[in-house]
Amino acid sequence: MKEIRKILDEISFTNLCKLGYISVTTEMGKSNLYFNKNDIKTLIYGGDILEKEIDDAKFLFIMDNLDIEYIKEILKRSPIYSEIVEEI
Repeated sequence: MKEIRKILDEISFTNLCKLGYISVTTEMGKSNLYFNKNDIKTLIYGGDILEKEIDDAKFLFIMDNLDIEYIKEILKRSPIYSEIVEEI
């Protein structure tokens, strides 16, 4: 299984929070990796690498060094994950 590492910076995290997924390309074609609220929490609390598998690849996600207050602002504007702000 191929392993692909991704760092979520400000732009990619904002897009994830708007859409609820990240588009990826594997050897089998283009797919969407969907993130649930627990996935987002895992990313936010840092230290943990979030693993997602699709087709023939394992994706490893980690957050860039974003300030927690900035992350909260991004989440507040999210149509999908906005209630997570209350839990942080």
